[in-house]
Amino acid sequence: MVLHVGLPKTGTTYLQAVLTHHRDALRETGVLYPFVKPQAMFLGAVEVRGSREKFGLSAEDVAGTWRALCDRVLSHEGTSVMSHEILGGAEPD
Repeated sequence: MVLHVGLPKTGTTYLQAVLTHHRDALRETGVLYPFVKPQAMFLGAVEVRGSREKFGLSAEDVAGTWRALCDRVLSHEGTSVMSHEILGGAEPD
């Protein structure tokens, strides 16, 4: 599992776009960039940070997104990649 925590304005959005664009090709090589719903990496990162209000999101918007992403990663036997710059401000808890 690779967890990429890029800081804002360091090319993280570009990396995520490349991962998204090549999701199927990556999967063919055994690398999972998980998809559970649109904007899941963002919503999951917001959920982990507990910062949904900052982004104008409801509890329902983010609830369970991080767990769903983790479940996809844990069920994959190969390498998985998760990435979002919002994770940069997450606390260890």
